[in-house]
Amino acid sequence: MMYSRGERFYPFVKEWQKLLNVPLVVGLAPYMVLEREGNWPKNEVMDQINYLDSLSNIAGVALFRAEHAISHGIGLSTPLREFWDKRAQLPLDRGVWMDWLDGQELQIEGRPNGLHVAWHGSSKGQLFALYLSHDGEVPNGVEAPFLVTTKEEATIPWSVLKRGQLIGIKVSEYDLSTQLEVLPLTGGVYYYREEEAPVQ
Repeated sequence: MMYSRGERFYPFVKEWQKLLNVPLVVGLAPYMVLEREGNWPKNEVMDQINYLDSLSNIAGVALFRAEHAISHGIGLSTPLREFWDKRAQLPLDRGVWMDWLDGQELQIEGRPNGLHVAWHGSSKGQLFALYLSHDGEVPNGVEAPFLVTTKEEATIPWSVLKRGQLIGIKVSEYDLSTQLEVLPLTGGVYYYREEEAPVQ
């Protein structure tokens, strides 16, 4: 996490790249634009993002906190939306090696009846549980699932979702014979924008 700018930001990114030699996800602080926090110029965060985008071996950017990144009051929501026109693909939990999941992600699409979510299981005839959270976090799967299905797709009705909200979605696969979780398939956080619910 790098909550600095200027000479306390740019040289450190290069140094971390050199020392760690792994793809970095750099944490940035949009809240520092607020007068009471750091009173940074509004373009500072976007300048840092553009700089990171120009580097190799940068795996992504994390913005703390989400409410500041999407708040219209700070003035970053529109530039961020224009910069990233695809949703984030979140990494799997550390320490869990699932090579068969390469390229897996939730396919999410707004449809007239709701948010359509699709995925690919490891084999046919399995049971899938879709977990849903409304706090911007990927569900951990401890809570009761929002729905259970044998299909590799589901639709979340628009009435369940609140506009302008970060929605966490996780899909887990269960073996029907043992009723145990095989492996978590994938998870992601989706931002539900006002214009995505089709007008009926």
